[in-house]
Amino acid sequence: MVINHAGHHDRVEVFTFQEDSLTLLHVNSILSPKRNYMNDLVMTSNRTFYITEYGEMRDNPLLEMLLMLSYCDILYYNGSEFRSVAHGLRMANGINVSPDHRYLYVAELGRKQLKSYRIKDTELEHVEDLFLDTLLDNRD
Repeated sequence: MVINHAGHHDRVEVFTFQEDSLTLLHVNSILSPKRNYMNDLVMTSNRTFYITEYGEMRDNPLLEMLLMLSYCDILYYNGSEFRSVAHGLRMANGINVSPDHRYLYVAELGRKQLKSYRIKDTELEHVEDLFLDTLLDNRD
């Protein structure tokens, strides 16, 4: 899965890997008019994922960034719809899960910290914030 920023609304593009030809085959696009600016995602299965999203100012994300507004969400996609599982983050960026899928980690660029959550079913329980005094970007 990858995030596609083309067009007025972001979408998640779903692919399968074709081992025989070493190519990607596009399966479908996941689009929601309610989703403004998707930033990063981490898959939890071949149909589900968590995603970070800048929130309110799609037409002026630079203003949201400069004002350091806490409009960002962590969303969960269950295979058919998105829902917010954490709100009020300041520039939520990179996202990943622990190898055992018990914890979710989010880089919060605006507060220079790494947020940790315990995953309970699909809900998130905040565990701790680790202040790193650096601008955290995506997990690459």
